[in-house]
Amino acid sequence: MSMTSVTKQRWPRGTGQWSRTRILVAATDPRERERLVVGHADQHEVVAASSPLEVIRRLETDPLISTVIISDVWGSVCRNELVSFIEETYPYLRVILTERPHREHDIQLAQYA
Repeated sequence: MSMTSVTKQRWPRGTGQWSRTRILVAATDPRERERLVVGHADQHEVVAASSPLEVIRRLETDPLISTVIISDVWGSVCRNELVSFIEETYPYLRVILTERPHREHDIQLAQYA
């Protein structure tokens, strides 16, 4: 199982255990996805998705996801459409957008313009 699939639980420490929520990171670029997983894995359990459909599949099957971090997701829908869908369908989830330049994606969009 790769690190971008599911990280090991590192928190809480001590004798008490309690149910925690997960963070879902969504990025098409595997390097960006790995960066987000590693960046949040110290304090959270993190799962990852590489496409909008995978994001929806994970949200439908994993009731412990409480936060979705969306980076350079593209595919069947654009990032803003995915955010709107999540906010309408799952109003209890926190959605965070990253502001990282996505040069490769911009080049692909320019080819279709």
